[in-house]
Amino acid sequence: MLNDSSKNVSKHLMKIFCNMRPTIHMEESQQKWFDALDYAVTSVKHCKRQDFAHNTQQTEKGKGFTNASSFLDELIAKHEAESRAKGRTEGRAEGRTKGRAEGKVKGKAEMIIRILSHRLESPSKPLQKKINSIQNTAKLDKLADFALTCISLDEFAAVLE
Repeated sequence: MLNDSSKNVSKHLMKIFCNMRPTIHMEESQQKWFDALDYAVTSVKHCKRQDFAHNTQQTEKGKGFTNASSFLDELIAKHEAESRAKGRTEGRAEGRTKGRAEGKVKGKAEMIIRILSHRLESPSKPLQKKINSIQNTAKLDKLADFALTCISLDEFAAVLE
């Protein structure tokens, strides 16, 4: 059963849909329709997709539309597919950015270990683990500078503490 708020929203949405129906095949109209649906679903408390379907069926009975419900489902499905595709694209971009940042941190930590190994001696496994656990690039940069000038691994390890 629909609450009053959902009834009002779905009725208004159906009015919008009925007004847009002659041009709904056009991409601009479809985008406006998606925007109206997004606004309704994200802004109205207790608004559900079933509310739209119920109101669409009522409008079909009263106004003689035969495909409004299936067309609405098709538009919603298209919008959901576009949203998923957009989410995947954004997720990949976010993953690449995160991967680059992690790679940068790992590379800096490896460089510090390499500098210490070349200048002094190979750091112990626990010291290497401490260096590799640092995720702050600015701190790693300072440690790399210090690795170039420190006198011993003990001095370097003391700075890590």
